[in-house]
Amino acid sequence: MAIRLQSFNFPEFFVRHQNFEGELMKLNTPGFVEDFAWEEEFAGTDAEGFTLVRFRSKNFPDRLLRHKDFRMVLEPDDRSSLFRKDSTFRRRRGLSGDPEAGWRSYESTNFPGHFIRHRNFHLFMDSKEPKLAADATFKRITV
Repeated sequence: MAIRLQSFNFPEFFVRHQNFEGELMKLNTPGFVEDFAWEEEFAGTDAEGFTLVRFRSKNFPDRLLRHKDFRMVLEPDDRSSLFRKDSTFRRRRGLSGDPEAGWRSYESTNFPGHFIRHRNFHLFMDSKEPKLAADATFKRITV
């Protein structure tokens, strides 16, 4: 099932890949709607009971969203331990918004306290700061 990740503080913007980097853009980007579609893969649960997920591109199914030097990038799965850690996230209640409304934040498994967030409409892995919580909150929308 394909999903899109909607931004909490810019609800008309969604996570996409462009030039194999994670970006936040309006969905009306002509000809590139498939770049906004992801498959959220279940990757188990951690010791604290959090669901672990990975985001696979729908139009490049051999590639997953991962952090590399704290930038979110789309790369082929090389099946290494580091790649698995860099591409696996704890699905947590949203740092902003009502979790009952479906808002979630995604924490790095190998850099606890760091979350996927947008900065200047580019996706990064950044540390949790209250003033940046809205930038690290997303809603899954089924396509």
